[in-house]
Amino acid sequence: TVTASWDKTIRFWTGTSPTAAATLQMPDKIYAMDVKYPVMVVGLANRQVCIYDLSKLQQSQQPVKVETSILKLTTRAVQVFADKAGYAIGSIEGRA
Repeated sequence: TVTASWDKTIRFWTGTSPTAAATLQMPDKIYAMDVKYPVMVVGLANRQVCIYDLSKLQQSQQPVKVETSILKLTTRAVQVFADKAGYAIGSIEGRA
């Protein structure tokens, strides 16, 4: 299980322990996240979108790609495409 928080962390849980198995520190508040293994896309308060390859997260906790959203307002929703080839983002102004 993966959870995101406004304390700027993403936590990975095994379900067998009350503590997180791993924690990923983000540069800003997390407003949206979607995971379709091995792709994880995270929308941040500063309009950045971070894309991670979870299969390589143990080697490097850096995102594969960091993009700035084309939307003018904060990202509120993110969805990885079923084929994992991209993602859609949305905010209170619409979608891109």
